[in-house]
Amino acid sequence: MNFHIFERTDGALLLMPSMLDPQGGHGRSDELRPRGALDCDLSVFSAELVTQLGLHGRAVVQGHDRELLITRMRLADTSAAGSDEAVSLSNN
Repeated sequence: MNFHIFERTDGALLLMPSMLDPQGGHGRSDELRPRGALDCDLSVFSAELVTQLGLHGRAVVQGHDRELLITRMRLADTSAAGSDEAVSLSNN
């Protein structure tokens, strides 16, 4: 699934499926700073994060999920710099 990653002014990361409007009532545009986008398998995240996505269409990423997301964002940046191919970040 494709996601947009945003950082709030308080430093929290927000994960939102790409199919949703990033500014759609989830904060003023100056409250969210785009951090990037990923194609990522939901099974890599905790059940709590997946539940937040399902219930609210977005999720605040904390704890182990945050560390995982940041690592995968770095991996995507590194892979994209060396290749023209899209990066898929899954458990495989």
